[in-house]
Amino acid sequence: MTPLRASVSPHERLSRWEEEIKDELAAAAFVQLWMTPIVINADTGEATGGEEWPVQRFHASWLGQRLRLTTAAVRRKTKEQSRAETDRAWTEFLAASNGSELLRGEDTRTPAQQAEEFARSFVKGCAGSLSTFVELAGPDGVTEFLRLGALRRSAKHRMFVERAAETRAVVRGVLGL
Repeated sequence: MTPLRASVSPHERLSRWEEEIKDELAAAAFVQLWMTPIVINADTGEATGGEEWPVQRFHASWLGQRLRLTTAAVRRKTKEQSRAETDRAWTEFLAASNGSELLRGEDTRTPAQQAEEFARSFVKGCAGSLSTFVELAGPDGVTEFLRLGALRRSAKHRMFVERAAETRAVVRGVLGL
């Protein structure tokens, strides 16, 4: 099997990038890669026995769902990222995509189970930062922080609030209340 070939990135601003696939997506990715047969390299032909593992199609497909390289820096503050021109070399790379999707399956946990995991993760990852923020921002800063946060709620956050009768007790339980 030929080794994976490294190439020089045509993007000056791109010095390193990584994709991490975890949990059930990692298992799904492994199965798709595992089922991809090694093929005879058309360039070296059958005479030399050159083989390759054609993973670029998966790679292009999965990255195309998660990453977009643009021709110029994106100005996020003015919300112009949707109008940014996609780099032609990136579009050409993605053209090899086989269209496979690497998406999470339906979440079968109850809203309460999801809220409990959310609360545990939030306490573990944000408690120190939030405590420091409250100390520095003061009461009016906390009020403004909460107002801004309510505007940025994801669909999952909105679901937790809409189903507060199911989710509030488990979140409070994580805090020992």
